Amino acid sequence: MDTSPEMLGLARRLLRPGAPLVLLATDPACSGTEYASLRIGEPGAVYGPGEPFTVRLRRTDGSWAEMRNHARPVDLLPALLERAGFGEVVRHRPTFDEALADPDLVRSRPWTAERARPPLVVTTATAT
Repeated sequence: MDTSPEMLGLARRLLRPGAPLVLLATDPACSGTEYASLRIGEPGAVYGPGEPFTVRLRRTDGSWAEMRNHARPVDLLPALLERAGFGEVVRHRPTFDEALADPDLVRSRPWTAERARPPLVVTTATAT
């Protein structure tokens, strides 16, 4: 989901009061790190708020999928959500052990970077 203020406002208008919103975001501060599961942006690149970058996601068969994303520092999401009309905003950076439960997948790769610095952030909020 585009986390621009306009799109968050639109999401709020579409949800009933009390409805939950869950955002799974890549952390642009992790850009360039070679994770076993993904790569956020290009090595050595720094992305400012709103700048586009490519996220590469490794499929379970080992192939890669690419998607465009926009840098939104995850520290800004709570304030953006509150301004858009959400409350009860909670951010959580899942650890490797929380995020990956499939034993076969765990054994399939080293996951060193994911264990050292989890690249994803889950932000939950409630429409007010």
